[in-house]
Amino acid sequence: MIYFLIWNVEHLVIIIIEELQLECAVNHVVCLH
Repeated sequence: MIYFLIWNVEHLVIIIIEELQLECAVNHVVCLH
């Protein structure tokens, strides 16, 4: 159960980072990776 929660959090973080990078690409803003 604990491992599932950890994986879930990591998955959410990855999704958030990808969303931010996509927004940066669309808005042509220089973002920190």
